[in-house]
Parts: sequence; C-alpha cells; structure tokens
Amino acid sequence: MKITGIIVEYNPFHNGHQYHIEQARAITKADVVVAVMSGNYVQRGEPAMFDKWTRAKEALLNGVDVVFELPFAMAVQPGHIFAEQAISLLHAVGVDTIVCGAEHPDYQFMQLAQLPIDNHRAFTQYQQTYATTFYQELADQSGIEIQLPNDILSLSYAKAIVKNGWTDTINLQPIKRINAAYHQTALPSGSIASASAIRKHNVSAVLQYVPEQTAVDLLNSTRTSDFATVWWPFIQYRLQTAKIEELRVIYQVSEGLEYKLKAAVEQASSYAEFMQLLKSKRYTNARLQRMVLYVLLNVTTKQMQQTLAQPYLNLLGATPVGQKWLRQVKKQVTIPLFSKIGAQAKQGIFALQYQVDQVFTTIGNQSVQNIGRIPWRINDSTTLQ
Repeated sequence: MKITGIIVEYNPFHNGHQYHIEQARAITKADVVVAVMSGNYVQRGEPAMFDKWTRAKEALLNGVDVVFELPFAMAVQPGHIFAEQAISLLHAVGVDTIVCGAEHPDYQFMQLAQLPIDNHRAFTQYQQTYATTFYQELADQSGIEIQLPNDILSLSYAKAIVKNGWTDTINLQPIKRINAAYHQTALPSGSIASASAIRKHNVSAVLQYVPEQTAVDLLNSTRTSDFATVWWPFIQYRLQTAKIEELRVIYQVSEGLEYKLKAAVEQASSYAEFMQLLKSKRYTNARLQRMVLYVLLNVTTKQMQQTLAQPYLNLLGATPVGQKWLRQVKKQVTIPLFSKIGAQAKQGIFALQYQVDQVFTTIGNQSVQNIGRIPWRINDSTTLQ
C-alpha cells in the first residue's frame, strides 16, 4: 500500500488545504492519506481558532483518511522540533511519502539538509537569532536563500529525515503553494486565501475560500476566545503572582528571561505592548510567544522533556478506508496508540496534554476535549458519527 503523510494545522481548513490533499493523493497514488495535525494550540504559540475535533472533522470530510493529533509538546515548538516530532509519528505508522507545500518546490531540500553547517564562530556571536545565522550560513554554502515559511518547514522536514536515517524509507515530495502567501492577510481574487486572512475577516467575506464543512463551522461553531484580549488577563495574573524561582522551571524561560517577563508585565497595558517590551534581536517573536504560552499553561522543562521522551499517537478520526488501514497498523506500531483517553493515560503519558487542554476548555470557552471523547468515524462522504 502507498501511505502518504501530511503535516498540518488547519487553522482553519480552507480550499488551499483541500488542494494540498488532492495533489498529495494524485502525485503519490496514495491508498491512504494520513494527517498529523496540531491539537488545540498551534506552532507559533496560540490556541487554534477551532478545537482539534472540529478541525479533524473538516479534514475527514475533505479527503484525509486518518487524522492523528500532534500533541502540544510536539506542536508548540520551533520549526525544527515541530518537524522532527511530526515526521517521527508518521514514520511510526509506516508512511512512505510526505507531501508538503513549499514556495520553491524545485529546491533540492534533501540535498540541502545534508550540507554541514558548522561555522562555530558565526553561532556564538549572539547578534541575531540562531535561525537567521543558520540560513545565512546555508546561503553562503549553497547559494540558495531559504527565507519563506513553507520553504523553511520543507527543509526542516528534510533535515529530520536525514538526521534519523530515514532517507531510504521516507520520500519528501514538495509541491507548489499556490495563490496566497502564508502570512497574507488580504483576501485575493479566486478561491484560495491564507488561513491568516480567513481568521482576520468576517464570515461573509471568506465563504468562497473554504469548503462546505468549514463554512458551516464558521457560521455555527464556537470559536476559541481571542488570545490577545481574553487570555491576556490570565497571563498578567500568572506573571504577577509567580515567583522568579517558579518561572525559572518553566520550559524555555532561561538566560534571565524570567526577570524580563516580570518587568514587562508590570509596564504593559495590553498583550501587544507586552510582546513589544519582550522583543529582542536574539529571540524571534514566535519563540517569545511560545514561552509566554508555556508560562500561562505552567509547562515545566521537566514535563516537556518527559513528554517528548514518551511519544504516542492520539487518533482523532478516520474514514472507512482509514479504519481498515488502522486495523492493520495497530498490530505494528511500537508506540502507544490511543482511540480513547482514560484516567490512567490522563495521569501518565497524556498528563501534559490533558493539563493544557483543560485550560483551553476553560479560557478558550470550548467543550471538554479528551475524557469521554471518541474519534470521528465517517460513514460516507458527508456523514460523521
């Protein structure tokens, strides 16, 4: 069987995502398309627009056969960790090709991933972020400038495959990202807009850019409460009441950032002003935003390390084709595969995910996310149960 994997966020699912799925299936002649999708929090360090169940449903009704959750510990990470962890889950279920969008699919990402980028002096100057230095060094060696978001992710996927020695078992197939740029917030002509633009505009203006199920969800489903406004007082409270010693054990709070967080929250009158006060040449905005989310959710370094050391698969849904394939895969995978979260998992391997999803439910104004929830099972092209 041809098992094709895709790594996604679907925040929310739109016509460009549907095109990606269609192309992935056609190019690879896939028997099964497996998506690893970020859960209730996305890579840049914010809650998703809709919960993981709503977004999984949208995917299943638009061409994906199986949706697994990319857990918080893997999803809310810098690109190289996000990529490696997602690739590892797809490898665990026997995916043979990963299809990803790229601004320049003609770049030889697998070859670029094998170049030795080892200018130690450049990486100890601390005048700019590590990522900026890395891509400058890569450009010096290869003559290719990797600057755009999907090109960066494609290279990260390639590096993960190379690093883990999976070049003989996983093929990386980039395809051209069409029409809308990743962060483009204007609504273009045609039927494809970026997720950023769809989140920004009112529902009536974006219906042409999304499939039917997403349109239904935009009109009827509860959106996660706005991070910059509704979640901001909780960030303030957390930082105002936490001691310096408590902040130091939070994941990614290092190199004196605990003091900067304390100082910034005392001065800021809004989330935007708070993030501006944290801004630094050494850290990207996404890195700082993820750190703030870790603080809010009380995610410690120890918790993160323990969770990353115990990978698992959490099934969010499957089509009939996916269900048939899963019956075979369950006998082969060597990591836990959950189709229902019980009390034992909640207190063990699933503990961090349960913790952060409880906050998502409370502050995000969403329904219960784990206990008692079962994966979607699609019966035909339009019906889920």
